[in-house]
This record gives sequence, structure tokens and C-alpha cells, in this order.
Amino acid sequence: MILRTTIKPPNYSFRIGYKSKILSLGSCFSEEIASKLGHLKYDVLQNPCGITFNPASILSTIKRVEVPDSLHSDQLIFSQSLYVHQDFHGSFNDIDPNNYLERAKSSLLAAQDHAEEVDVVFITLGTTFVYKRIDSGQIVNNCHKLPAAQFQKELLDLTTVSDLLKEIRERLVSLSSRNINFIWTVSPVRHTKNGIVDDRKSKSIALLAVHDLVEAHDDCHYFPSYELMTDDLRDYRFYKEDLIHPTKQAVQYIFETFERCLLKEDEKELRQKIQSLVRRQQHRPLFPESEEHKKLLESITRDQKALIDTYPYLNDRWT
Repeated sequence: MILRTTIKPPNYSFRIGYKSKILSLGSCFSEEIASKLGHLKYDVLQNPCGITFNPASILSTIKRVEVPDSLHSDQLIFSQSLYVHQDFHGSFNDIDPNNYLERAKSSLLAAQDHAEEVDVVFITLGTTFVYKRIDSGQIVNNCHKLPAAQFQKELLDLTTVSDLLKEIRERLVSLSSRNINFIWTVSPVRHTKNGIVDDRKSKSIALLAVHDLVEAHDDCHYFPSYELMTDDLRDYRFYKEDLIHPTKQAVQYIFETFERCLLKEDEKELRQKIQSLVRRQQHRPLFPESEEHKKLLESITRDQKALIDTYPYLNDRWT
């Protein structure tokens, strides 16, 4: 008796390796995957403007990366004792406007350098709902708890979303000196604040737009994060207590599928060595001054040096 539906992703025409340069954009789920890749010491940069849920704001992020100097102090808003920018996530908020601009521009410049050599782009669409400023019609990435009366909520239609995705692809292709493979996915996170029915409508538009793009371009590929969560796992025990976000177990299951399908098989042993070393580095001893722990630190340093000597390109990825 079969009690679950197993999702089999497609056979991809490429694989991600340790010499790949990866850019991850989109919702909080894109950061989950990027963090796991970073943990394994892949060369990955994520969300230069912070978490970004809708395709219009993802495009806005890319435009900011193209021209980092487009960010100016008169674009900041002072709200609840903090300076904020509506193209950026709240993680950039600061009590000092100069600090804000310095941190935001530094992030954009780093992303610009990265994008010039990027060959893998992972994009997760969280929603096709957007919030527009009533006074300007501008779509914002984050409302930063400003009065709701300043914004109008809108569901983008399929044509608009398709056009946004096309422009995202075109701009990134123009930025990079390398051929890019795009991995598109839809977030398995449930945006229940939109209502269950409206969340399904939103994700349906995202899915249709992504599949239209994938069918039109050989460099675009779909990874079924959404289907793995909603059809393969398909159980509330795989959601956190908020019944919105996947648990660590669910994220790990999706990532293991990602790894099998999209990471180079001949680098599996290297991934395992790196994972083992990182786990040892993350160990927190009860007695850090003990001789045993000092011996452990020495062995970690020795093993890390041996790994970097063998794979010199890993050197800059250790912190």
C-alpha cells in the first residue's frame, strides 16, 4: 500500500560545483537553501537587499545592484526611531542614516562584483501580491510598519509577472560575463495572512509564469520546492508551530533532493569532508581550556589547512 506521493524532479542539464558562483534571490526559503550551500562552503551570495517576496521587488533589487550609487539619504524614511528604506528588508534598519547607507551600499557593491561572474541564479517566488504606495504607485519590498492607509494591496496578473521574470533574467544575463543557469522555484511557505484561497491564487500565478519562462528558455529550470512540501511531505507535522514555515526536517528533506539533483556527484566526498569539518568547528565545549579541546582545535586547524592546500579556491570561504 502506497501512503505518499514521491516527487521526482527532472533531469537537469547542468550541475552546481564548487567553482560555480551562485546568486540566491527571493523569499525566506531562498535564504534557507543559500545558507545550506554556504554551510558547505559554496560561493553563494544571497539577497543584497534582504529577503524579497514578490517578483517586482526582486527586479528592483537587481536594478539597485546595477547602480549601487542610486541609493541616497533622501530616500530613507524615519519611522519608529529608525531609518528605513522601502526597497530593503528590516535587517538593514538603523538609528544612524549614514550607517544605513554605508551598509546598504556595501551590500550592493558586493552583489555587483558577484553578479559580474555569476553562473547560477536561484530565485524563489514567495507571492505575487504586492503593496503599492498610494501617493506614488511604487511597489515596496517592505512596509516597515508604516500606516496601512499609505498602501494598497494588489495581486499582480499573469502577464505582469511574466514580464517581470523575463526582465529579471535579461538584466542578470547582461550583468554576468558567464553563461547563467537559472533555477526557479516557488516558496513552500504558506502566506496565510493573504487567506488560503488568495495564497493559492498568488502561487498559481507564480507557477504559471515560471513554467512559461522555463519552456521558453533553455537556461531556465524549475525545482519543485513547493510540490515537495505540499504533495510529497503533505502533513502538518512538517510545519512549525505557526503552520506557515517548514520545519528544519522539511527544509533538510527538500535540500537533500536539491543536492541529489543539482550538486555535482563527483564532489560528494568533498562536501562530506567540509560538512564534517564545519561541524567540528561549531562544537561548543564545556571546558574550552582543557587539553582535549586544545588537541581538537589543533586537529581542526590541521585538517582545514590540508583541505585548502588541496582546494585553494576554498580559502576565502572560511570565516
